[in-house]
Amino acid sequence: MGKRGPTPTPTRKLKLRGSWRANARRQEPQPEPKAPPRPAALSPGAAVVWDEVVPQLDAAGMLARFDGRAFARYCELSAVWDELLAFVHKSGHAHAVKNAQGRVIGVRPYPQVRLMLQVNEVLLRLEGQYGLTPTARVGMTAREPYAARSEAFDHYFRPARPA
Repeated sequence: MGKRGPTPTPTRKLKLRGSWRANARRQEPQPEPKAPPRPAALSPGAAVVWDEVVPQLDAAGMLARFDGRAFARYCELSAVWDELLAFVHKSGHAHAVKNAQGRVIGVRPYPQVRLMLQVNEVLLRLEGQYGLTPTARVGMTAREPYAARSEAFDHYFRPARPA
């Protein structure tokens, strides 16, 4: 079962707003805000989206180095969406279905529209499951490194009497 309620606002965005809630999230992973390198395998349309959006997100500190693959998928989906939008502008959302005699018997949406919606939904769900987006990381807690843990309770784990 997934998380309930609305998607949490990223802590970085809360800090920029001046919200007190940003300080309440002490164990959320805080990766270094640094833009990932653009993958060489991006399609030309996805590379355009990357070059437009990454500098803005980097300036706001909203991208981390390991967000590259998730953001590359976003860019590829955006490029597909641009192609789909051009197709819809040219052909419309649906097409007429004709029988053997050539008479129109119904209207169907183009398969490209349905496929894009399915792929987009699956990718968003995966990114949320693996914490690959800033909003997905909000509800996560980071474990402290072992060396940084407090020794305040170590006396409970020592033998009561020396052997």
